[in-house]
Amino acid sequence: MPRARKPRIQDAPSTGYGDEAALVESITQVPMGTQPMVGPDEVTNVSAPSERPNEPLTAGLPVGPGVGPEALGPAGEPDPVRRMLQSMLVVAPNNDVMRLIDMLDIQGR
Repeated sequence: MPRARKPRIQDAPSTGYGDEAALVESITQVPMGTQPMVGPDEVTNVSAPSERPNEPLTAGLPVGPGVGPEALGPAGEPDPVRRMLQSMLVVAPNNDVMRLIDMLDIQGR
């Protein structure tokens, strides 16, 4: 039975002996980003009591009790930081940029 071969890196052109080992070495030197794990204490339990008991369910909507869309702020010119992040997202989609935009949404910017 033949021995299993180690998979080769096919994307990089080879120029000589030892190039593959040098490429693998350089790849392992680059730190890769890690996604933070969400612990069970950070996730709100669905059966937990409301964190906003005095706010109507329809708050922020144009119908029903509670404040309407005017409470969300003016719908004028978006934040320049937000515009920059959105243009970055169009050019190079990235989860980190999407998280930054989500943070701006939470802040109301």
